[in-house]
Amino acid sequence: MKTRLIFSACIVLCLFANIHSGLAQKGKDIHVKMEPGSWEFETGKVSFEDVGGRQAIVFKDRNHKAILKDVDFSDGTIEFDLQPAEMGFTSIYFRRQGDAEGEHFYFRTGYNRNKDSEDAIQYAPFMKGVNLWDMFPEYQSNVSLEANTWHHVKAIIHGKQMKIYVDDLQHPVLVVPHIEGNVTHGAISIEGLAKFANMHIKPGNTEDVPAQPGFDITDNDPRYLRRWEASRQVRYLDPKIGMDYNTAPDSTTQWIPMQTERKGMLNLSREFGGDNKRSIIWIRTQVNADKDIEKTLRLGFSDEVWVFVNKQLVYLDKNLYGRPMMKAPSGRISLENASIQIPLKEGKNEILMAVENDFYGWGIIARFDSNENIWME
Repeated sequence: MKTRLIFSACIVLCLFANIHSGLAQKGKDIHVKMEPGSWEFETGKVSFEDVGGRQAIVFKDRNHKAILKDVDFSDGTIEFDLQPAEMGFTSIYFRRQGDAEGEHFYFRTGYNRNKDSEDAIQYAPFMKGVNLWDMFPEYQSNVSLEANTWHHVKAIIHGKQMKIYVDDLQHPVLVVPHIEGNVTHGAISIEGLAKFANMHIKPGNTEDVPAQPGFDITDNDPRYLRRWEASRQVRYLDPKIGMDYNTAPDSTTQWIPMQTERKGMLNLSREFGGDNKRSIIWIRTQVNADKDIEKTLRLGFSDEVWVFVNKQLVYLDKNLYGRPMMKAPSGRISLENASIQIPLKEGKNEILMAVENDFYGWGIIARFDSNENIWME
């Protein structure tokens, strides 16, 4: 009997310890003080002021970040009051590991005067120092956000998903079913011509947001070209020089296998980073046809692309944001960018592409209109 009592007591203590440990992992709620001792910042770029009864951090420089000290954030809730300026960007970074890796969402103040504007708020990851805003147009939406007015912002982050609310805490303004970055924890920082106040961080408080990524509906679609090989070495192309098959890889080229990610996108930024030197990567795949046939290929690309089929150039174009050759939607990568005809011969066919980058993210999305008479390797 005594032995049973001791055993039962041990079980109860173990259960209590596990429950207590689970609660402890959530961590304590953090009320962030809007004062110099709580933030890393450059002198003269921000000030700390009472704004209408709110103690706030006020930004003087639109490109300066203030980094919250002594917080390593993974999952939980970030809440704050925000008063944006008349025009510009206001950004919130989380899981930030320096300038190279992290996540952020931001508001485009001034773009939201149209109640149906599609890009007043956006989420984008940073990978190898590159802001991939142009690779994920599906992670942007509208929000009613007036300049020089206080708004309450709440972001709930859990594993691979996030919900963001502005003022109305019952209906999110943006739902992100798949947080795309490479890191799972890191710093919190803020940026932009705005005032921030009443910031609270609740580690582990994820409410109803699941940790697992939401389903990617394109996984149901076999028409995407998903398996590729990429040249291992990044080349640099003179801006005055074009591209033809004579500059294509030869027998000495080393290739690495690459698989597309969500929405069928081959994300070259994740593997190769990016810069502004007109970088070139070659990619290739094979398509089989049971007869000579011409097929329609929907192609999303960033920033320039040259498409060769069986050594013949069939398409070249540019998708450069803010320039006349910018493709819909607004220079972002999308299957809306292009529709091209692909001449295939009976048997095996090589599709070879050169993809160029000199502006933020780069990659391609390729999908046939129909797989009738063809199949992929």
